[in-house]
Amino acid sequence: MDDPLRKRQFQEFTATTEAMGGEMNAKQTDLFGGGALELPQPIPVAPGRFALGLQVAVAMSRAMKESGIPRKEIAARVAALSGKRLTESVLDNMAAPSRPDTSPQFLQAMAFDAVTERHALLDLYAGALGGRVIFGDDILALEEGRLVLAQRALRQKGAQLKRVASITSAGR
Repeated sequence: MDDPLRKRQFQEFTATTEAMGGEMNAKQTDLFGGGALELPQPIPVAPGRFALGLQVAVAMSRAMKESGIPRKEIAARVAALSGKRLTESVLDNMAAPSRPDTSPQFLQAMAFDAVTERHALLDLYAGALGGRVIFGDDILALEEGRLVLAQRALRQKGAQLKRVASITSAGR
C-alpha cells in the first residue's frame, strides 16, 4: 500500500477490529448503521472450490419464491432479456438442489436477478470472491464516508504541518 491515507485507514480498521476482539473477516460493527456487518470471505482458489451449483439452486429457488412472480413468467422474461431460450422446466432444474449441475449461463443469471429484483446470484458470486455488492443510496453513503475519512486525514496533516512550522520558526 503506497497511498498513506489508505494505509492509515487500513491500520485504523485493523486496530478497531482487534480492539473489538475480532478477526478481519468476522462480524464487525457497522460504523454508519450501528448493526453488525458481515464481511464475506473469499473461497480459496483450488480445484472444485467454485462448484457452487447447490448454492446457485438454493439462491434461485429463494429468489423466485420471494419475488411472487410465477415461474413460467420468470422463464419467459429471462429468455426475453437474455436472448437465450429458457423453458419453465429448465428454470425449475436450475433452482432444484437435486440438480446442482444445471446452472444458468451468465446472461441468464443477470436477467434472472433483474426479473426477480433480488440480486440473489450477483450477491452469491460477489460473496464467493470475498466481495459485497452495494446499490443506490449505499453507494452515496460509502462515498460520503470516504470523504469524511479524507477530510479527517487532511486536518491531521494540516495540524502536523503547523506543529512542524511552529517548531521550525521557534528554532530560528
